Order: sequence, then structure tokens, then C-alpha cells
Amino acid sequence: MSQNAALFVNTTFGWPTLPAEDLPSGGPTYPEATPAARIAYSPDDHLTVKAAIFDGDPAGPGTGNPVQRDPYGLAFRVTDPPLLIGEIAYAYNQQRKAAQNNPAQEGTRIPEPDLSSASGASGLPGTVKLGAWVLTGVYHDQVQGGSGGALSLRQNGDLAFYGIVDQALWRFANTSDRGLNFFARVLTAPGDRNIVDCYFNTGLTLKGLVESRANDILGLGFAYARISPQVAANEAISDAFAGIPFTGLHPDFEAALELTYQIEVADRWTVQPDIQYILHPGARLADGSNPASVSAIPNALVLCIRTAFKF
Repeated sequence: MSQNAALFVNTTFGWPTLPAEDLPSGGPTYPEATPAARIAYSPDDHLTVKAAIFDGDPAGPGTGNPVQRDPYGLAFRVTDPPLLIGEIAYAYNQQRKAAQNNPAQEGTRIPEPDLSSASGASGLPGTVKLGAWVLTGVYHDQVQGGSGGALSLRQNGDLAFYGIVDQALWRFANTSDRGLNFFARVLTAPGDRNIVDCYFNTGLTLKGLVESRANDILGLGFAYARISPQVAANEAISDAFAGIPFTGLHPDFEAALELTYQIEVADRWTVQPDIQYILHPGARLADGSNPASVSAIPNALVLCIRTAFKF
């Protein structure tokens, strides 16, 4: 995950749409917990290598929403073929945060890089990450007959590649972390077996716009998920064989534009107004509220506010 993207409210900036749609049960993410093991090696302040193994299907096989199959997220399956994730990260012009001891999460951990400038650094801090995940075993094909029925086609495994950039662009004078930051994340997966074959998000964050409010953060982010062209083609063919009239609608993409401002009300307490505009909700699904219409669900404006306490 991008360090700067953690500011945003839309969940796709955290666990992106591509694995959420392509992996069984949406992958090992909230609320579907799954057994896992992770190892990390960091020889210095710049390089970190991580590898992890997860159960490949947190909620188990079946149709419908995985949360309905495992409503409490406590299945803890261990017999499914595993999901493997590997990542290498390189941080520059920065130093790590002090090590933290947090027994509620992972005990003593290798701390994440700190995007504040390191003392004596000649340039602005940044981090580059490259990684991949591999899903082993045989799973239902999501592009052709992916409903999980007896006649569903199957694929032998799956994989995806990703890259992440966090980069400081500018700093206020005599400060180490107040200023403008950039982030971007790109993922790609085979379009012959996945619903989403391409995803990216990007954005800017500005910390401490006003000197008297040095910890407030303004953010503007954009996310885009493309539906595999093979999904659209197969859907059109299926509709033709079923005698369903062509409506002109076919799945293409969903995107989100988000503007947010995190206000530090007091130490460990923030309030965050947020505006989102969603383009092509459901990737141009037909508007179910009007069965007689052949129009897609209209774009949506979302207004919300989030508050957080840290303890």
C-alpha cells in the first residue's frame, strides 16, 4: 500500500479493486480473516524484502457474497491452495521510524520508511516498491462460466504484478515533512481469467498548508479499474445466445475521484470531511431501479465525514 494513499476514505486506495474482484472471496482483507505468515528482511535503511503466504480462499468456495458465506470472518481455512505475495522496496533520502512494539498487531516489527527528509539528505525522500502475487491451485474462471456451477470452466492458478511510488515533491522551508507528496500504484493481471485486468490509482497530498495547522492534510486522489475486454465480449455473446436484446451497455470501467481534508482537532483525534465522485458505478451496470430503461446506473456523488481516535 502507498503510504500517502492511507489518507483517503475510499477503500480502493487501501485494498485495490483488482485483487478484491479477482481473488477468491476478495482476497485476505477485512472482513475475511485468514491464516497467514510473513517474513521481512531489511539489511539497511534503504532496502526491504518481504514475502507472505495466505490461505487462498478466506471464505471458502460458493456463490454470492463471501461475507454471507462467512459472516463473522472466522472461518480460518487452512486447506485451500495458498496465495503467495512477494515484494521488494527501496527507500531513499530518508530514515526509518523508530521501531515499534505493538503486540496487538505484529510484535516488534521492521518499521516502515518515514517520508520526512533524513538529516543531511541531498534530495527529497521517496520509496519505490515492486511486487507480485501468485494464486496456486485450480479455480473457477471468472471470465467464462465463473459462477461456480458444475459446468464452470477452470483455470490453473492466477497472478498479478504491481508497482508503487511514494515521492515527496516539495517541502516548506525549514521543515522535514510539511509539503507536497505524490503517490501512484499500478496493477495488472491476465485478462483471460480475471474480471479486472488493469488498475491504477494516483494522487497528491499536501501537509501543513497553514503553518499554524502543521499536521492537517489535504488530499486529491483518482482511482481507475478496467474490466477485461474479454468479459465484455463474452457477456455480449452470452446475451446473444440467450436471446437478450442488445442494449448498448457493456462493462468497461469504474473510477473514483476523491477530495479530502484531514483536520487534527487534538492530539490523536482527527476529523475528515470527504467528497467522492464515482464514474460508471458497477462498471456500467444497467439501472435496476428502472427495469424498462436501457441506461446505466448514473454517476454518483458521495459526501461523508470520518473521525478517528488513536489510543
